[in-house]
Amino acid sequence: MKSLWIASIMNIILCPVFIHLFGLKGAAIATVIGRSAGVLYQCYHLFKGSGILKFKAIHFKYDSSLITSIIKIAWPATFQFVIASGSWIVLARLVAETGGTTASAGYQIAIRNVVFFILPAWGLSNAAATLVGQNLGAKEIQRAEQSVYLQLNTTLSL
Repeated sequence: MKSLWIASIMNIILCPVFIHLFGLKGAAIATVIGRSAGVLYQCYHLFKGSGILKFKAIHFKYDSSLITSIIKIAWPATFQFVIASGSWIVLARLVAETGGTTASAGYQIAIRNVVFFILPAWGLSNAAATLVGQNLGAKEIQRAEQSVYLQLNTTLSL
């Protein structure tokens, strides 16, 4: 979540500046810089070895049966994400074609602000969905219910 905050804050700051300097291309440049900073932050913490998660070369061993299993389980969620992302692209194109560069730049800034404030709720809801799924799979109905209530109370306190 911290990496998403870093990426979003950088994007919110850089987007207006780069749009002013480079026009509509500035929004793309700001997005690439912001998201790259988020990825670099993640990589630093994943590979330096002092965090909770520690990645080493052995973790990247190719296992075709595991990869096949993951693809079978994950393709519906991946498809759902592609549809959601595609709709954002369609809306951005619609705004660019009907409103021009200024409207598109304003739209991109507005979207960055919306995403910045939605991120905590998205993160918590994804965590709750994972906990509910794991607990239902373990036939722990009470714990699944507690996971939902915990997420709801946390989101409402934001």
